[in-house]
Amino acid sequence: ILLQNGAVQDGQGGLHVRGGRSDELTYYLDGKELSDPLLGGIGTQISPDAIEELVINRGGFDAQYGDAMSGIVNIITKEGGERYTGRLRSTISLQPRYDVQRGGYGRSEFANGHGLEGTLGGALPRLGDNGTFFVSGQREIEGNYLPHHGSTLNTMTGNLVFRPHPLLKLKVGGHYATRRQGIY
Repeated sequence: ILLQNGAVQDGQGGLHVRGGRSDELTYYLDGKELSDPLLGGIGTQISPDAIEELVINRGGFDAQYGDAMSGIVNIITKEGGERYTGRLRSTISLQPRYDVQRGGYGRSEFANGHGLEGTLGGALPRLGDNGTFFVSGQREIEGNYLPHHGSTLNTMTGNLVFRPHPLLKLKVGGHYATRRQGIY
């Protein structure tokens, strides 16, 4: 997004388009609005593996985008294909943890920070290329050197696509995300 003309990022990570505030962007996932109604900005987390295309509209909005002020970000999710495909990725970080009882750093802990991401997509049985599916999931645990100070992110995105006619496509999808954060 930052490679687009008129888009900049401030020191706190906020995205500004055409001089507007970061909460003036409107986000859509497959045509459904995802903006946080209270604070503005995107109201969820989306796994990068689930994104097929990112469309940014910086001006001249249609009437259907009447609540957009400075820009629109439309995120289009991936769809399954004729063949089954999948991907699994894992990350691990080792980090020493501060021992409150001893007053110093302890040993490095194996699961202080790790992530697991996966995707699976393909044709639905008996439908061939007239029906496909795609599922993407992500779990990230970010540790910290302080005990009980970290965050956990879980996301799940999926869709079913039916093509009853070459000129007609029906896409049914869903997205779920949770973030749990502990502060010392």
